[in-house]
Amino acid sequence: MSASDVLDGVEWHECQTLAAFLLTVPPLTVAEKRNIIEAAAGVLADHYAHLPHKRSAHGIDPVARLRALARSVEDISTETGFHAELVQVFAEMRDLHTVYTLPTAYAGMVAFLPFQVGIAHEGATRQVIVTHVIPGAVHAPFAEGVEIVAWNGVPIWRAIEKLAAYTGGSNRAASQARAVAAFTQRPLLRLAPPDEMHVEIEYVTEAGNRHRTRLDWRVCRLVSDGHIAHKPAAPASPHCLTLALDDMGDALRRHRKSTYAPHVLHAEKNAFHVEHDEYHDEHPHEEEVPTRLSQVRAWKGVVDGKPFGHLRIRSFNTRDPDGFLDDLESLLRRLPQDGLIIDVRDNPGGLMAAAERLLQFFSDRPIQPVRMEFLATEANVKLCGSQTPANPNMAENLSRWLPSLKRAQQTGSVWSNAYPMTDPNEIRSAERVYPGPVLLITSALSYSAADIFIAGFRDHHLGKILGVHSNTGAGGANRWTYSDIITLLKGERLTAGRPPVLPGGADLRVAIRRAVRVGAGEGQELEESGIEPDEVHNLTRADLMQGDVDLIAHAVRMLRS
Repeated sequence: MSASDVLDGVEWHECQTLAAFLLTVPPLTVAEKRNIIEAAAGVLADHYAHLPHKRSAHGIDPVARLRALARSVEDISTETGFHAELVQVFAEMRDLHTVYTLPTAYAGMVAFLPFQVGIAHEGATRQVIVTHVIPGAVHAPFAEGVEIVAWNGVPIWRAIEKLAAYTGGSNRAASQARAVAAFTQRPLLRLAPPDEMHVEIEYVTEAGNRHRTRLDWRVCRLVSDGHIAHKPAAPASPHCLTLALDDMGDALRRHRKSTYAPHVLHAEKNAFHVEHDEYHDEHPHEEEVPTRLSQVRAWKGVVDGKPFGHLRIRSFNTRDPDGFLDDLESLLRRLPQDGLIIDVRDNPGGLMAAAERLLQFFSDRPIQPVRMEFLATEANVKLCGSQTPANPNMAENLSRWLPSLKRAQQTGSVWSNAYPMTDPNEIRSAERVYPGPVLLITSALSYSAADIFIAGFRDHHLGKILGVHSNTGAGGANRWTYSDIITLLKGERLTAGRPPVLPGGADLRVAIRRAVRVGAGEGQELEESGIEPDEVHNLTRADLMQGDVDLIAHAVRMLRS
């Protein structure tokens, strides 16, 4: 399948089988594997902002675990086994900012099955329902609406529990939500390929008949998003150093779009003008409002004769925050002004400044950005010392953190002082745009910059929060890559012995600064704690199959109250 074919969507029958794809992957040598592991152990020990918390909260020592793995790496008999071992070490930290990314051969690839699932609640009963199917890829009676009851002979809820332990969610709600999201699609950027080449599925039709089917895993390349560039930023560029993004969640979102809404990709490719990027049914009783932002969708709705606005923000990943916010300002002014639902479900984050500056559109009072702090290590002293106003090649001025990091070397403090990454004056230069009441919808897949947006919404008392899970993804950090760190420390003694580029094009991402809340949540860490909603709405079958009808009704009731 050529790159141009991919841009018009994923064709199931043209994708490689997983077995065929794995034959094309060049293996790493034992020495290369050991280099990757040792680099990972060093970066975690020197820079991982949450390391003390993870050791204490979960009784783990990822640095010691990695060093033990380096000593026995020659005993791992398969290539996929090596990647799975390394992925598991990182998953135990329950931090999607801090991950191992697989070599170049896996980059931009996703292993997937030709359908999607969701959890439907009917009272105390839960069901795993097929919500979308690729046309022509499966045979009747397997179709949208059937209930999955077993997976390779394992009861479905036990299969979800097993996968949840592997996905690295920060809390129980996030782990389960991530397992469901990754059940039929595995971005190979940070998940090892499935062990099985195919799956045996038992399901029950809506008529109550039980059936089995077998489906092969296929592999395709991820598609870029319209005019929102997803190419990696240059190492140590201002854009990549200020990201707060869940790469896996972003990859899942892009794959769903390319697989189930290829017409949207065609519009993005040919016109750079996108009216929507959702792939499920239209919302009943709502009129769509056009926008050119590929990660945003908006509607006007009416309930009991009263209008309301509905704004879905699927990502904050933009390299043009000014343009992003200008478009959102224009969109907000075109929506009904006496009630707004903001929906950030499954938003994987992106640029922190875009998320935090948006909050000011809903408040007359000044919005305070979250504060960020470094782990107090000699390596971070060197890192911040290398990026000062005196350095003409600086990517970001880190000198604010330097004095407290130096003091910590003498006092034994664990972290530096906390300072904002987003300029408070830049936030406050904006004015309130939306005058009416606002309600926020969240999920356990809302992560990173989206978590920071949700925290700011709560801590500045902007409105009520309705969650489809009992917590958010709880990712509170700014993440950098191994390449960023090596680039900024170039020439420093601490990089001695570490390769400038990891073997095979593998990479590491690490939470370099942790987020500390402000306002009503002053001083609380966001990592793992997340934000609990004011009310929880358990998605129903009607929500999954008919465009969130019950969820929107619940949201409108809260908004009106």
